[in-house]
Amino acid sequence: MIAAQLAPDASFPEWREKARGLIAAHVPPTNVLWTHEPQLFGDPLPDGDLKFSVPREFVEMAQAAALHDDPERFALLYRILWRLQRHRYLMEDAADPDVIKLRQLARAVWRDEHKMHAFVRFREVETPEGRASFLGTSRTTMCCPRASIIS
Repeated sequence: MIAAQLAPDASFPEWREKARGLIAAHVPPTNVLWTHEPQLFGDPLPDGDLKFSVPREFVEMAQAAALHDDPERFALLYRILWRLQRHRYLMEDAADPDVIKLRQLARAVWRDEHKMHAFVRFREVETPEGRASFLGTSRTTMCCPRASIIS
């Protein structure tokens, strides 16, 4: 089992770099543990700089899904990436459970991004030092607290 350690606030580029190495080394998703915790045991992460193409739709959804707070999001992304190497038109399969889950995660992030644009309001406040600053307020709750990174 290979432990792919990501930072707790991991981004899509960080995941993509590790995933490229794993794909280049032909490591199947069942042999990868995506974690935020350092691992004492396990195989080292392989290096690799394989260039390959995936559908634009996957990249757009994966960038959004990486912002979701689902702990299994990176395992899902790698599983789909692995399958895309063998089944180029996987993203067009509307009945595939992994594709359905990816769409749900991406839509939740996009919905939260919209809520932030629509409902977050800023007002000017004065700091104790006398400088002007802005305070953001919202009347909604969001399931993806990192959606603000998109904009």
